[in-house]
Amino acid sequence: MADEADLGNEQAARFLQEAILNRAVEDKLTPRGNCYFCECTFDKTHPSYKAEDATFSQKLFCDVDCSSDYEKEKRIRSRR
Repeated sequence: MADEADLGNEQAARFLQEAILNRAVEDKLTPRGNCYFCECTFDKTHPSYKAEDATFSQKLFCDVDCSSDYEKEKRIRSRR
């Protein structure tokens, strides 16, 4: 027979599972050839372009600043 602690743990596990299933699914960003924050196009004229960088076309943001600013704006929008 289960004691109160076991019943509490089972209930907590059910709540956790329900919260996981009901969480909002975030849209995953996919590379599109320009920065998601400043809309700068990633091509050979971009200041951070390096010919040996094979992942340049897979970038989502120009730099760390654009990435952090995008995340800040995203958090602000989610609070509204």
